[in-house]
Amino acid sequence: VYPLLVLVVFFVSGFNVMTFVIPKLTLMIKEMEGVEIPWYTTTVISVSDFMNQYWWAIAIIILGCVVSGLYYVKTEDGSKEWDQVKIKIPIFGRIYQYFYIARFADNLAILLVGGIPIIQALKIVSSVIGNVVYEKIFLKAAEEVKVGGSMSSVLRRSPEEIPSIVSQMVKIGEESGQVDVVLGHVAKFYNKEAVDQAKNLSTLIEPVLMVLIGIAVAFLAFAVLMPIYDIAGKL
Repeated sequence: VYPLLVLVVFFVSGFNVMTFVIPKLTLMIKEMEGVEIPWYTTTVISVSDFMNQYWWAIAIIILGCVVSGLYYVKTEDGSKEWDQVKIKIPIFGRIYQYFYIARFADNLAILLVGGIPIIQALKIVSSVIGNVVYEKIFLKAAEEVKVGGSMSSVLRRSPEEIPSIVSQMVKIGEESGQVDVVLGHVAKFYNKEAVDQAKNLSTLIEPVLMVLIGIAVAFLAFAVLMPIYDIAGKL
């Protein structure tokens, strides 16, 4: 949440600066005749002038894209696509996968300890997992167990979503008759892994964001202030 909040504040501040502040700062540069203006300064001036004139249209387009995206994600097709995207996003996808695996293992272990038959337990877990990709996997596992197969064989056929160590541990649990105990260990391990990776990622993102923001601010200052200083020095 914190890195996202920083990005939003930076984007809003940058939009305001480019739209309302830069055009006023560059008035003197545009009024000077016979002065060579660097290409990067000319680019900043052109962009800021365009944003100053059509800021309302840009704001409407951005707001429309955000609202449309959120609305599409709420639809059935959009929700399915977003579920697939979430677990494939670089870095973030691994964290999502670990949380889903921990949720699956924890809920299934609790249901089995409570005496719920494994087929019914798998169907319940698939309905509360919160991701259509994993829901399909666990429903297939329920169908496999129903016809006399094993849950681990279905998990093993989805290596991109289910790490091999999970299917191997589930197989050991099935062979030893202690599936609930094994799942409890799986849930504890992957929940800790997900939390640790999320914390590490958040810690890493903060300095990277600060560097990127610093570069953006330095570029604007260099593009706008340096020509002004040059002009003032020639007066």
